[in-house]
Amino acid sequence: MTQAIIYHNPNCSKCRGAITLLEQHGIDFESIRYLENPLSYEQLMQVIDAGVSIKQLIRTQEQEWKQLNIDIEQASTQDIIEAIMSQPKIMQRPIIMYAGQAIIARPPEKLLELL
Repeated sequence: MTQAIIYHNPNCSKCRGAITLLEQHGIDFESIRYLENPLSYEQLMQVIDAGVSIKQLIRTQEQEWKQLNIDIEQASTQDIIEAIMSQPKIMQRPIIMYAGQAIIARPPEKLLELL
């Protein structure tokens, strides 16, 4: 059986909802709290290569993003990855990787597209 990976923040209701759905569907998963264990460049590239666009990864409403003063339309993938690595809070959540695909499960039911 394929194991899923969920990058999440346990304080986020959407993340908790996604975990509940994984459990309800009997999907074995690795839980990674991305604020405590920020994603590496390689992990972020895996998420992008698995189907999440770089612009979808950013929580543009976060103050940390606004303080970076990056124009998301003009920024390169490298610029955005470096921003996420330096400020993990700006990364969208929850991200689920399963069977070679990745999805941002907002709302959590979006996860059903992967299952």
